[in-house]
Amino acid sequence: LELAGILLRFSNEQQASAWGGERGRLVQDCRYGKEAAMLSKVILGRGESGRARCILAWSKFLDGEHGSAAGEFCAALTSLVTEDPQMLEEA
Repeated sequence: LELAGILLRFSNEQQASAWGGERGRLVQDCRYGKEAAMLSKVILGRGESGRARCILAWSKFLDGEHGSAAGEFCAALTSLVTEDPQMLEEA
C-alpha cells in the first residue's frame, strides 16, 4: 500500500507543490498511475481497504476515468472514517 501511494505521488503534478515542489523529471501526471491502480487492486483482492480504494480512485481520476473514480471515492469514504481521516479529507 505504501508503494502504491508513492507511485501515485509521482503521478500527480497538481500536488507536487504540497510535497516540496517535486516537479520536472520526477513528477508527471499519470506517470505511474496504472501501476498504483494495479497494486491497489491486488490489495483490495485481499480485503477491503479505504486507503487502497482511495489510491485506486485517484489513479483513475488522473487517467481521465472521472466517473469510475467518483464511484471508487464514494466506496472509500466509509472505510476512511476510521482508517485514515487525513486521506478522507483529500478524497
